[in-house]
Order: sequence, then structure tokens, then C-alpha cells
Amino acid sequence: MRQAARVAVLAAGVVLASTTAFTHHSVSGQFDTSKKVTITGVISKIDWVNPHIYVFVDGKDDTGASGQWALETVPTAMARKAKLTKDAMAGNKGETVTVAGHPARDGRKSAWILRITYPDGRFVQLSADRN
Repeated sequence: MRQAARVAVLAAGVVLASTTAFTHHSVSGQFDTSKKVTITGVISKIDWVNPHIYVFVDGKDDTGASGQWALETVPTAMARKAKLTKDAMAGNKGETVTVAGHPARDGRKSAWILRITYPDGRFVQLSADRN
């Protein structure tokens, strides 16, 4: 019976690991890393969840397209290791921020965040700009 229990636990672990692998994606798979977009607006919401943190900004991009932008960034564990908190990312409520990132390949109002800059000049660098 012990052997059967070990096999069942091992099988469950393999299923969980493969599910995680399928749900995770590469940045360049969803975002065009050869292009950049700048969004200026107010942070309306932060989803501090895995596999990636989402920052929602109500504003405009550099072409004038306006609306709510769903901006994706690093996992929560990476943010915590960098001593970054949800409150630190949110800044002061009502502040206008400028976000630089790579736009979504499918044209939706989404981007992979490279940097968030606040009105006082401070910034949070979330990803390296490899271009």
C-alpha cells in the first residue's frame, strides 16, 4: 500500500508540474520585444498574483490610444526578492505614472512592463531593456 501511495503522490506532482509549464509563457511569445510603448496614466488596480503581477493603468499610450491598460510584469516571488511590495508599486493614489514596456503582439491594450516612473522622478525597473 505504501508503494501505491508514493506512486499516486508522484503522479500528482508530475500533473501539477506539467500544468504549470503549460500555463506559463515566454515574454516574447505574447509581447513584441522589438517594439516599445509608453503609457501615461493613473494606476487603478494591481493584481499581486502568480504567475505574473498585473498593473492596470487608466491612460493613453504614445499614439494617443486611451483606455485601461493591463500591464504584466514579473512574478510575485521575484518582486519580493527585489524588496518590492504591492504598495510601493501603487505609489500615491491618484498619481500619474509613465510606464515603458513591450506591447502585446495581438494589439490588445497590454504590455510587458520594463519601467514605471513616478512624477517625482523615482522609478521601478522591473525588466531589463534588451534592445
